[in-house]
Amino acid sequence: MKKSIYLSIALLFVLTISKAQTAFDFTATDCASMSHTLFTDLDAGKTVVMVWVMPCGACVGSAVAASNTIATMGNPNVVFYLFDDAGNGSCSSLSSWSTTNSVTATATFDNAGNVNPQANYGSGGMPKTVVVGGGTTHTKYFSQNGTVTTTQLQNAINNSLSAIAGVSDFKNVTEEVSLYPNPTTASTVLSYNLTKASGVSIEVFNTLGQKIISSPSKKLTAGKQTFEINTSLLNAGIYFVQLTADGETITSKFSVVK
Repeated sequence: MKKSIYLSIALLFVLTISKAQTAFDFTATDCASMSHTLFTDLDAGKTVVMVWVMPCGACVGSAVAASNTIATMGNPNVVFYLFDDAGNGSCSSLSSWSTTNSVTATATFDNAGNVNPQANYGSGGMPKTVVVGGGTTHTKYFSQNGTVTTTQLQNAINNSLSAIAGVSDFKNVTEEVSLYPNPTTASTVLSYNLTKASGVSIEVFNTLGQKIISSPSKKLTAGKQTFEINTSLLNAGIYFVQLTADGETITSKFSVVK
């Protein structure tokens, strides 16, 4: 009897820890009639900031913090999902509230109470902010009821971006992606192999998600390609290079040492 009780307690503890540390999948259609599956986004290397609102005045701070943080970072791999907290609102009311309060979300959902309840991430609250990412690990990096700060969100997002560096959603365009030397001082060379002729653009971001180097899209032939990144003027630290080919993106991490 005691053994059974202990096993039950241990199982409950494991489930609680798992629930606290991982994301919960959902598939839902947003207010723009676009379908989203959370795990598909995470597996593709996205970091998702989710904010639940009523909406009401007390919810403005967290939604604005998420909107401003993501806009400032300017990283296309970081997205913002805005949910009606109980799934009983309307898209028109959420849109009006967002416009009034200068909140710009990647996607807005009016049915969150049915497909992605707040209870998945602990107790319900209003507002509630959660950051999930980490690629295929589907990790939860942040969860908090009430007002949040941009610093909190930046730290959580950066942790996710660091974990998913190298995650690729390429299927048919490229392979053999590498950076050498890494770490680097004056320059590093991005090497990759295109399996077919593709339009390719390359961008470099710092850990705040700020774009610091950008190469316009160019049509390149199939085969081995290289791109030299001048790092001589960069501060020591971690950077991310994002390679996009025909709409498919891969992010790799490199470091600069002085």
